Amino acid sequence: MRKGLFENLAVHYLEKTDADIYSNVYEVRKLLEERRVDEAMERLRTFMAGIPYEFAENAVELLYENNLFIIFVLVGVDARPEWHTSQGRIDLLLRMRNYIYVMELKRDGTPEEALEQIRKKDYKRQFLGDPRPVVELGITFSTETRNITAWKTAE
Repeated sequence: MRKGLFENLAVHYLEKTDADIYSNVYEVRKLLEERRVDEAMERLRTFMAGIPYEFAENAVELLYENNLFIIFVLVGVDARPEWHTSQGRIDLLLRMRNYIYVMELKRDGTPEEALEQIRKKDYKRQFLGDPRPVVELGITFSTETRNITAWKTAE
């Protein structure tokens, strides 16, 4: 499935070569495995800047969530959108070798608002028995720039 996405969908959707796509998205995976969040997010922001603006007109939060989900699936990350908990839904859950990422996305908001929702709804509780550390990550997107604008992890 990943090979098919790369060869048929991603290349046309992102207007980049196979090699460019592989290089960029695999680097994001490596950086997240090492918990180098700022570098990974900068790489994602650069990558998403190449998505034609027509694909994001009238963008809702779900579009950004889907873009990230597709990117993570392409590189073989166990990515789960809209992960249900007893308190609500995690926008995007990544279960990686070294970490679990609980991501909340906000369109035209702040990373602090996203992190507050993660804390308020206690999204990480269900993963406390897992030996991997849970990284809470708030990400914001702009409807004006149609890209990631800011991010923050809980300390």
